[in-house]
Amino acid sequence: MPRANKLNRGRKLAETYGCFGCHKTAEQFGGENHWKAGPSLEHVGSKLDPKWIERWLQNPKTFRHSTPMPQIFNLSNTSSAEDKERNLAAIHSCAAYFIKNSETVELEKPKTPGDKTRGEKLVK
Repeated sequence: MPRANKLNRGRKLAETYGCFGCHKTAEQFGGENHWKAGPSLEHVGSKLDPKWIERWLQNPKTFRHSTPMPQIFNLSNTSSAEDKERNLAAIHSCAAYFIKNSETVELEKPKTPGDKTRGEKLVK
């Protein structure tokens, strides 16, 4: 897209880092997924905000220790000031791309209030 620098950068980064190998998206770079490796990103804009996505991309395991998603940015071999700035720009671009290409979906509200004790037990 002409003059959509952040969007185009995010698209290129998602393709370069292989995000579409694990995540289904509306644009389906690389064809259909044949296995379930990661959640669909088709409706991510209805579920998450860009800042949350950016925190996740910084280091997925800080949020969910058991996630199979690898840390892609801010690795030991990319720790110079220039690399850190580039990583932040890449993360911001990816989040913008995912939100921009997300399809809206209405999420249902729970019919009954949640049970905090039962939820805590299920999570543990």
